[in-house]
Amino acid sequence: MYRIEKYTLTRFTVELDRLIGDSQISTKQLSMGTLELEDNMGHVGTGFFHTVTMPLPSLAELEVRFQRELADDLIGTNPFSWTNRLKRPRGGNVKPSIFDPSVEQAMWDIQGKILDMPLYKLLGGNREKVPAYASG
Repeated sequence: MYRIEKYTLTRFTVELDRLIGDSQISTKQLSMGTLELEDNMGHVGTGFFHTVTMPLPSLAELEVRFQRELADDLIGTNPFSWTNRLKRPRGGNVKPSIFDPSVEQAMWDIQGKILDMPLYKLLGGNREKVPAYASG
């Protein structure tokens, strides 16, 4: 059985040569991070987290926060069961974590690697090229 054994966080700050933004925010600096999850068979899945409105905390602060919010739930978890579980916060008292999207991305990534399958096929896609648009 596959299970998550460890994680690694990396934090990046990128200084931009010009101001970017929209009507809500503008910045000359991007702050982002990666989460790498490794299973007991050596597969590594990668996910990304970022903030545009303010810099991320220091790496030490991110690690403390990740440990407090998610690490205990992740270590020992089967990546296939994580992405298929249902989360239904009740009462409005469960705040999302900045790491939630990166955990989901890393779990899907590691599943594709375990199955030796590109992610688009794992998720049911069959075309190798699609028109795309990105903003943000």
